Amino acid sequence: MKAAARDNLRERLTDVLEALDAGDDLRVHGCLRSLAEAGEAEVLSEVSAIIRWMRAGVDALSIDQQLSRAAATDLPDLVGRLDAVIHSSEAAALRTLDLVEQGQAALQTLRAAAASNAPSVMADSCESLRSCLSAIAEAQSYQDLNGQTIKKAIHLLGGVEDALVAVLAHAGISMEPANDEPAEDPLAGCGPRIAGLDPAAVSQSEADDLLSNLGI
Repeated sequence: MKAAARDNLRERLTDVLEALDAGDDLRVHGCLRSLAEAGEAEVLSEVSAIIRWMRAGVDALSIDQQLSRAAATDLPDLVGRLDAVIHSSEAAALRTLDLVEQGQAALQTLRAAAASNAPSVMADSCESLRSCLSAIAEAQSYQDLNGQTIKKAIHLLGGVEDALVAVLAHAGISMEPANDEPAEDPLAGCGPRIAGLDPAAVSQSEADDLLSNLGI
């Protein structure tokens, strides 16, 4: 029991004894009722403290579980899926470039055959060109699978983000964006500009105005 609570209890007991000595039954009942209410309030306070402690423990356990899942499962899965997207995209790009070169060669052969009036060569060149175009279309089928993989990766990344936000909130760290000058982006210039994420690109008119102001 805390010192303040102990002093309060001593005062209430003194009041009860004084009322008994004075033979004031009404005051005795009032003091006892007040004493009971004070004890009940203290018990409720202790129970509330225990509940808060247990809730904090459950929250911390939940956060630990989220972080463990993110580190052990979600992040490796995310990296693996994005690696698969990169590899399939590179393979499809190389395959498409190779097929384009084959198609260009078939067109040159077809042009030469048309000039020399060689029907059989023209037919073979047309078939070769048709095969190249079909193969190019087939090579692009990876995009649908990649789209599904990227959606899954985004879902996993959202789970990781939720876990990190929970950690920051539990630590009392504000999630408000800083008003400081933005730091230099190490990935600036890598990949296309994404609407809503990357700053707007400079328009041609803005570039012309800048060059004009510089006297160029």
